[in-house]
Amino acid sequence: MGIDKISADILSRTTQILRSGSESDIKRLRQYLAKFKIEKPEGSKGDEGRFQDFPQLLQALRNSSSSNEAMELLNAQNPSKGYLVQLSKEIGLPVAKSDRLEHLKSKIIHELVEARLNSEAIRNPNSKQNPK
Repeated sequence: MGIDKISADILSRTTQILRSGSESDIKRLRQYLAKFKIEKPEGSKGDEGRFQDFPQLLQALRNSSSSNEAMELLNAQNPSKGYLVQLSKEIGLPVAKSDRLEHLKSKIIHELVEARLNSEAIRNPNSKQNPK
């Protein structure tokens, strides 16, 4: 996570003032810092309410009969990377900072659908055979 120019400027000035140590400098620092307002980035508000939908989405994904069906369900959510990261953490998947949107989707679907389908196929290999 990078630091922007304004934040760097604030930290630099704060450090300079704290090093000088006089009361008037500390008072100036308080006045200087009072000018800044700290806000969350605009993009962070979009997914907040959507995180409450995790249980329903997870259940729907777990009940999917194929990877394609699960991918359609996931794509219907129009998820952001942050949403997928939170969803991955919810199911205990490790997430790398370099993971891309499509890779996160694939990991989630593999964990919730493909692993289950593979396990079912191993336990009962004749269940999906077509009769002749």
